[in-house]
Amino acid sequence: MTTTAKTPASRATAAAPARFPIGSGSGLKPERELSSARSSAAPAVSAEQRSAMICEAAYYIAERRAFEAGHELDDWLLAEKQVDATLASG
Repeated sequence: MTTTAKTPASRATAAAPARFPIGSGSGLKPERELSSARSSAAPAVSAEQRSAMICEAAYYIAERRAFEAGHELDDWLLAEKQVDATLASG
């Protein structure tokens, strides 16, 4: 027969540790630290600013081709990829 030790009531009401304790070696941070890290990771760019960045990038892509007609959509889509990659990298 196995006996189990009972935990004193005072220990049962102790504060619970953070979900991912700092220094646990897991590399994960408690949720309260993640929210502050997210907000400082990269400055927010408005839709208007993003569109202006894409427009400028598309212009320079077209300029490299000497503004050859018929590639406007390709230029825009490539510019979107480049701008989004730049914004994602911080």
